[in-house]
Amino acid sequence: MSYGDRLVSHQKPREFNQKKQTYFEITNTVSWLLMDACWMFEYSYLSYLFIIPTVLSALVLCLKVPNPSVRLANIGLLFWVVMNVLWMISDYQSNDQLLIIAKSLLPVGLIIILIALYRSQNKKEVLNSFRRFNKLFNKRDNKK
Repeated sequence: MSYGDRLVSHQKPREFNQKKQTYFEITNTVSWLLMDACWMFEYSYLSYLFIIPTVLSALVLCLKVPNPSVRLANIGLLFWVVMNVLWMISDYQSNDQLLIIAKSLLPVGLIIILIALYRSQNKKEVLNSFRRFNKLFNKRDNKK
């Protein structure tokens, strides 16, 4: 066994724990909210900027969450994020084709979320993934 192999074999795999999941869920929710707020107030450059953390945090949740049903629900939410991004871009650029694509992603995302609920052994856990701010506020309440 080479020195490099010994180094790799002693490293623990990085796990995606609940704390990291909560961090990415809150990051996704806040950046999505800010993206939409900037869009509403027509701050186009800022809304374009918030696409990056919104989509990246949604992707991390799709790839790293260990529970398959919650992961599937997060994939459904990713479709909604992409729908929202395409809708925003179509609004700024008056691009009707992007809006058509965005409209088609809404039912796809909804169907994926419903499949996640149907397949889940623990429906409460899947539904809790939609209560992201609740985790943040519960943390604060527990510290008091």
